[in-house]
Amino acid sequence: MEDNPPTFRQKLTKRLLDGMGCLVPLFQSIPYGYWGLMSAPFILFLVGIVAPFPSGLVQLPWRLSIIVATTPLALIGFVFLIYSVGYFLLYKNEGLVTKGPYRFIRHPQYLGVLLFTIPLTLESMRLYATDGPSYFTRQAMVFIWYLQLLAYVVLAVAEEQYILRTHGKDYAEYIQRTGFLFPCPIRGVRWFDIGFSITLLVVVMNVSLLLSGYIHHTFFYYYLW
Repeated sequence: MEDNPPTFRQKLTKRLLDGMGCLVPLFQSIPYGYWGLMSAPFILFLVGIVAPFPSGLVQLPWRLSIIVATTPLALIGFVFLIYSVGYFLLYKNEGLVTKGPYRFIRHPQYLGVLLFTIPLTLESMRLYATDGPSYFTRQAMVFIWYLQLLAYVVLAVAEEQYILRTHGKDYAEYIQRTGFLFPCPIRGVRWFDIGFSITLLVVVMNVSLLLSGYIHHTFFYYYLW
């Protein structure tokens, strides 16, 4: 029995994914370009979330250190980020890195960044109330975090497409047994895996907003209330 030919939607999806995969070698050809690409969403987030306040960038190192020291979620995210990047740099020359923080999820470094920046978003919303209005509203500050989330999801998918080209079956099997940003209860369905991770991060952000008293700025308030 012959396989059915791919539909237009399947062809379009494949071309989009292949195009995204081309981004990685493009930036790898630029000195430090790939690390710049990985850091760009985080850097743009910091500029967007802090710069609107008076002398915000000058006080940024101090504010970051206070957040890391006093917020469990920020500390977890920061430690996980440093551990993941350090482990990758230590073992990347041995081939696919599939142990340590990469044993259960494929992009622990991005998860660390996203968890770390949730408390930073909340701190910026607090500064809005105590230091006076900024150029952005509180809703815009939350929106900037969501833009960062979208950027890292796109970047992670692009990385996976590139690695599938270079490592083929080995990486395909690795995808089957690991989660995107969180371990997934249903394995082997890549888009469900990605959607599951996005949903969990949205829930973590909105629960953090609720616990901080910013109920009016949550997804649940706007769409489910």
